[in-house]
Amino acid sequence: MIWLWLVIFLVVVMVGLGLSRLRVHIFFSRVKDNDHFFVHLKLLGGLISYKMDVPILEYRGLFGGFAIKMKSILRITKKEMQPKKQKEQFTPERISDIYRWGRVLLAHVREFTSWLHHMLTHVKCTEFRWNTRLGIGDAAETALATGMLWAVKSTLFGYIFQYVHLEAKPKLSIQPQYNHPEFSTEFSCHASIRIGYLFYSMLVLLWRIMKSKGGLKTWGSVIFRAQG
Repeated sequence: MIWLWLVIFLVVVMVGLGLSRLRVHIFFSRVKDNDHFFVHLKLLGGLISYKMDVPILEYRGLFGGFAIKMKSILRITKKEMQPKKQKEQFTPERISDIYRWGRVLLAHVREFTSWLHHMLTHVKCTEFRWNTRLGIGDAAETALATGMLWAVKSTLFGYIFQYVHLEAKPKLSIQPQYNHPEFSTEFSCHASIRIGYLFYSMLVLLWRIMKSKGGLKTWGSVIFRAQG
């Protein structure tokens, strides 16, 4: 009898976990030369959370690329694991390698675009805010740049939210600064997806990789080289 109750308990736990939502908060801001980016993941109402914080992004010129200082924190219930700090250098050569590896990986997934679109239809967005202040130094050029930026924002917004469910009124703004050069922006997005569907979606992705000729071998090789 005890085994029956244990099985029932495990089933209830698995169903509860599958129906719970993984909540994601993505934030990015650039004010003058200061950049800040973070991603915050929450599971089971915040009992488990993970935060990756990138407070510093250093641009080192055309040939030097850029460097980031990153801190990640994992918290389970009220216990916080030891923060992990690291610094990454992204040279033009490394950026080129990442781009090339990405193309190779996507080429070895059967109908990746279809998979991505279907997964996005299960994502709910509860906040979308993107504010920008833009000034070129000349009023006419600033007006032209503002119009172009509105076109870019509108295109991106329209593409993403033809799949993602938007549950709150989006806040997009561009404030032209006609009297002085300036560029600052702040982006914030809260979204969620059910854990059960996310797990199922990853299994479908694995199946599509396996169905692609040489898919598993290629993915394993690229991931090994990227970590090396």
